[in-house]
Amino acid sequence: MARKPKQLSGRLTTGPVGTAVSRPSTAAGRAFLQFTWNRRTEMGEEEAQGFSQFFYISIMGHVEALIAEVIYLRLVGVGEFLFDTRQVTGVHSSNGDMTTVNYDPVRRSISRIIAELSRDTSDKFPFESLVSTYAKIFGRKVKAVVGEQVLQDIGALAKLRNVFTHGREIRFSFRQGDVPATDWDDSQLAMPAARLRLAGILPEAHKDPFTGHAALQSLLFSQPAMLHFYEAAQKFESRIAEVLELQRERDSILMNSLPDLS
Repeated sequence: MARKPKQLSGRLTTGPVGTAVSRPSTAAGRAFLQFTWNRRTEMGEEEAQGFSQFFYISIMGHVEALIAEVIYLRLVGVGEFLFDTRQVTGVHSSNGDMTTVNYDPVRRSISRIIAELSRDTSDKFPFESLVSTYAKIFGRKVKAVVGEQVLQDIGALAKLRNVFTHGREIRFSFRQGDVPATDWDDSQLAMPAARLRLAGILPEAHKDPFTGHAALQSLLFSQPAMLHFYEAAQKFESRIAEVLELQRERDSILMNSLPDLS
């Protein structure tokens, strides 16, 4: 028997030419993550590592979607305020003559800016650009809102996501000598590794490149590593929307919270 399609929650946006229906692009991945988390112990080694890659990609996607949602809701409010303003004309003095000025061209320009920024925020901006846009829109840096340590963990998570989404290999380099050590110079994994070393999850050095690569990769995909970044994402999620002072904005958040994996 075919499964009956589930009625999905979403957001309706009505405009002058029609209606748009929106649903978070991360919703299905979030549901699959919750479904597979407790089943990962049934996976083989490579399957489990593949799940870890999916885990990092999904969590970072959720973080980016959330900050984009917060920015979008404020831009919607700006647009509504702009067109709710009753004053459509003004008075201008030129050479002693008073003339009436129609503000419609200015409104159209602002409307185009808001629309373009909303599209870019939703579809194009990488995490670094979202962080920059957030500060411009709200006058507060993301670091000040979520905390420096949380932001550094999320920045490291973004690096991990990029490796697994766009990278071609998982590479660790090793320096040989009197003090053997893992060489993180010019490595995309340098920032994630630094955060995991600070948390006591990754060791400082490995003497043998071959056993070292296997050990580091195993730790990178381990439950402690995944939960370290997951907890950072949860803290980010709990704080990033505090700049939305209007109840209407807060009530309009479409994103669901990350599931409890405990």
